Amino acid sequence: MSSIGIRHLARQLRVTQKAWQQAQHETGEARRQVAELKARSLAAAEQATALLETMSTAILAEDQDHGITLLNQRLCDLFSLPHPPRHYLGKHSSLLYQESRAQLQDEQAVRTRNQQLQAGQERVSGEIFRLRNGIIVQQDYLPVVQNGVTMLHIWSYEDVTVRQQAQERVQELSRLAEQSPQPIIRFNREAVAQYANPAANPALTALYQPAGAEIVRLLRQEIALALSSGQLRTVEKRLGDEFYLWTIAPLLQEQEANVYLTTITARRRAEAELVRNQLFTARINDTVPNIVFLFDMDTRAVLYSNRQTEQMLGYTEAEIREMGPQLATLLVHPEDLPDLERKQEEMLRLEEGQVAHSEYRFKHRNGEWRWLSLKSTCFTRHPDGTVWQAVGSAADVTERRITEEELRQSRLFVERVTNTTPNLIYIYDVRMRSNVYCNRFVETMLGYSQEDLLNMSPSLMASLMPIAEARRVQQHFEEVTRVADGVILHLEFFLSHRNGSIRWLRISSTPFERDERGRVHKIVGSAEDITRWKIADEQRRSANRRLAEQNRLFRQVIDTVPNLIYLKDGSGNYILANQSTAHLYGLSNDALLQTPAAWLQEQFPDLVRYQAQDELVIQSRQEVAHEDTFTDAQGEVHWFNSVKRPFILADGTVQVLGVDNDITELKRTGQALQQAKEAAEQNAQSRQTFLTNMSHEIRTPMNGIMGLAELLSKTDLTDEQRQYLHHIRHSAENLLVIINDILDMAQLGAGRVRLESMPFDLQEVLKASCQALMPKAAEKGISLRLQLAPGTTPAWVQGDPYRLRQILLNLLSNAIKFTDKGHVLLTCRRVSTPTAEPEYQFSVLDTGIGISEDQLQQLFEPFTQAEASTAREYGGSGLGLSISRGLVELLGGELTAESRLHHGSTFRFTLGFGAATPQLPAVPPRRRITSACVAAGCCSPKTTALTNCWCRLCSGAGACT
Repeated sequence: MSSIGIRHLARQLRVTQKAWQQAQHETGEARRQVAELKARSLAAAEQATALLETMSTAILAEDQDHGITLLNQRLCDLFSLPHPPRHYLGKHSSLLYQESRAQLQDEQAVRTRNQQLQAGQERVSGEIFRLRNGIIVQQDYLPVVQNGVTMLHIWSYEDVTVRQQAQERVQELSRLAEQSPQPIIRFNREAVAQYANPAANPALTALYQPAGAEIVRLLRQEIALALSSGQLRTVEKRLGDEFYLWTIAPLLQEQEANVYLTTITARRRAEAELVRNQLFTARINDTVPNIVFLFDMDTRAVLYSNRQTEQMLGYTEAEIREMGPQLATLLVHPEDLPDLERKQEEMLRLEEGQVAHSEYRFKHRNGEWRWLSLKSTCFTRHPDGTVWQAVGSAADVTERRITEEELRQSRLFVERVTNTTPNLIYIYDVRMRSNVYCNRFVETMLGYSQEDLLNMSPSLMASLMPIAEARRVQQHFEEVTRVADGVILHLEFFLSHRNGSIRWLRISSTPFERDERGRVHKIVGSAEDITRWKIADEQRRSANRRLAEQNRLFRQVIDTVPNLIYLKDGSGNYILANQSTAHLYGLSNDALLQTPAAWLQEQFPDLVRYQAQDELVIQSRQEVAHEDTFTDAQGEVHWFNSVKRPFILADGTVQVLGVDNDITELKRTGQALQQAKEAAEQNAQSRQTFLTNMSHEIRTPMNGIMGLAELLSKTDLTDEQRQYLHHIRHSAENLLVIINDILDMAQLGAGRVRLESMPFDLQEVLKASCQALMPKAAEKGISLRLQLAPGTTPAWVQGDPYRLRQILLNLLSNAIKFTDKGHVLLTCRRVSTPTAEPEYQFSVLDTGIGISEDQLQQLFEPFTQAEASTAREYGGSGLGLSISRGLVELLGGELTAESRLHHGSTFRFTLGFGAATPQLPAVPPRRRITSACVAAGCCSPKTTALTNCWCRLCSGAGACT
């Protein structure tokens, strides 16, 4: 072959290699697109199947500590795990390798490769490994990275055994034929094939079919364009049953072109599957019986909702979106709005997988209120981790709410019926051999409360009756367990009342509740007190003498008690009355029983009120207790505490059984106590007035002493004299503080403290409070700092800045006094929402000596300190915290304290303010009298000399201008 031919062949070889490389690149790109489309398809399918709680792809999600946060049943099936998915949640992912029955062929290599993927923090798809059972698995890895840290490792696994085996077979065949796995065809300008590799045979067959004529025409145009431009051209066209990416590489010298076909059928199918899944998701949302919505936490608006909104609330999806942030105001019940706003704030901090539950009333278009049960979870987040969008569902639970209310009313009705019925109703637990319920009539029947009977279990029967009777009752309950539902068995037995008397009961029992095997384990029944019938029967068999003795004994008993005991019929006539009752009317016992009620009411008008109470007892058949007055036959007024209850005869006639307790002396004692209380309050007011006057009288000379001490300090003194002068000034200042505290306590106690209301800069008050005590803190060698919560900038508010500053100075001064090392911190943060009235929480923290737990209870009491040694070592009157608490409560807050001994203390209080706009600073007056001048008593004629000296001192120091 000549050199020209060789060069020609070499040139063709280079062109062919270049085209081959380009085709390989296009093939890789197509495969990447197919993988991405598959991932998108899987994501869309995941959203759709999340509602159905199923998934076809095995999914595993690990947190940054490799704890399992999510896996589905498909993963357990693929790797033959012995437990369901919920068993592995929260456990280390290495447990999956240990329990997997389908072990990896090369487990160590797979683990090493996965560690490299996690360290790389990049998405990787198409990792292939084999299981020992012959299954070929494709692994995809997706890291969720925030701020350089992988927060979540998401692994997806798919059984690609069939597909992988097919690909391996194709590659093997391609290597046996020519190296390309894709069809490669060489065409001339007329689109006539000059060469084709074996992989191109199906494509050539389809190309020259009648249906391929349009493809041939298009191919001829593309070859002509590629030859004219000298550039590669690509086009996507379907040929036969496959979609191909046609890459046309021109051969300019030969005026031919190599065409490389890359199948993109999988990508096209993935795209179709994605569209189908999206449509499927939309159809599911529109067919589920609940509202499905997407909520923007930033704008507080609904971004998406399905068609169920129209059915549940009467509004279309477009109308819901148009409401925007006003949705809650327009539709949610006003009583539910505060809870909804609080819930939305909590949702901003939802964890992954956490679901928020709530129920609110929404207004239907027709004006009705519907109860909706909302379940929401995080859908997307901001970079800082807060929830951006939340997805949720809403179910109409109006009928359930109505049913619950009806059930509550039904339970209340049953409870009222059982508690007002004159019989004992009980529920007996066969297994525990004890009563689990009985109504209130048990107290009337046996003298025991329900709690008493529960405490007796399981020795209830042994405590109330002889052993023989207990066996009979137990045998009765065992017989009830063997009968069918609805069958009632009866038993008569006796037991002891709480007062020791014998009570005969007739019980009627029937099965109430059975277990899963149909065995009775609870019995319901009623017990009727048949003691009277038993006693009557016994009396008929007894002699008349014994009957007379019993009657006489009964009469003596009720006649000896000081209370009024009586029994009346429906007309108000006395059927039974003790001696105290007859004495009230000035009659004998027999005469009272024979006197008509009408005559008694004429003689004693107070009986009309008592008769009304008797009628109420008869009508309601319930016990009635009340207090009222009654004028006896001697004209003396008595106070009685009357307890009346229905007394039902055998024929159903209701009579009134009453016991009246004379509480006249108790009433007189109460009136005396009230008078004593008023006198004590008057004495306290006088004491407060005295303290106020004395504080003012002492304060004037004390200020004079302080002023003269200040003047004396400016003269020539020896060191010893200056030390004495320092002690005088220090003692005077401490005494003045105590006087001021006593004056404040007196004003608080007398209710004379008046609050101001003016706009002020809250931040300036905080700074001024700290700056005022900064020298005192520096003198002790501790730090005093003001700290504002992040995002909290105190603004102008409406309130009383002077009382706030007094509270802060008291707390800060107290903290500095009891702190020898460390620091004192003043914090302020807003606790109300931006749209609500301003409300701030103030805290004063120190690292001082602290307070023990048992001393915290009396910390705020006046003239009280933690220990006696505290007053000796640190001084003070013990009034500062009491004054601070009084001022905080006057401002509408509450002062609380937390402390640990030797670890410091924390004082907190929260105050509300009104909103205010910033104000311009006021122009200072030409002359200002300082607080020192006023405190010195310049206006007092008794201290003229002191006033002149003090004013000279102020003028020399520049205090008065």
